[in-house]
Amino acid sequence: MLVLKSGRTPEGAASLPHLHVEELGLDGAYDAAIRRSGMLRVKTTHELFAAVETLSHSVPLRGERLAIISNGGGPAVMAVDALLEMGGKLAVLSDETVEKLNNILPVSWSYGNPVDIVGDADIDRYKKVTEILLESDEADAF
Repeated sequence: MLVLKSGRTPEGAASLPHLHVEELGLDGAYDAAIRRSGMLRVKTTHELFAAVETLSHSVPLRGERLAIISNGGGPAVMAVDALLEMGGKLAVLSDETVEKLNNILPVSWSYGNPVDIVGDADIDRYKKVTEILLESDEADAF
């Protein structure tokens, strides 16, 4: 799982209006949580696409169904376009999985795959969504 998170510097984080003062300067904590969970953090969209290119040449997955988790609609749509243009397959989420996600996500989420968990998502929301998708066994990769 690749993570592209904004607000790496105190000034950058301060420019995000949804953050509370006590959240500023917590990028190190996010970075540690991302590393401990086995995800790979990238700092730019160039690094993101380079990592995707590298991963596209890795050992084949157990299946073809990909679930996309994003906190922005635009990047999620770009990921879907890239996936389908390269012959990939988007995982189909069951009604049961969508309902579980619906119970924890804001009303403005995407209600399907890609799972747009909205721009104000914190690490807990990412964790819960990932757990639900892993338990569903409806995707082979994220």
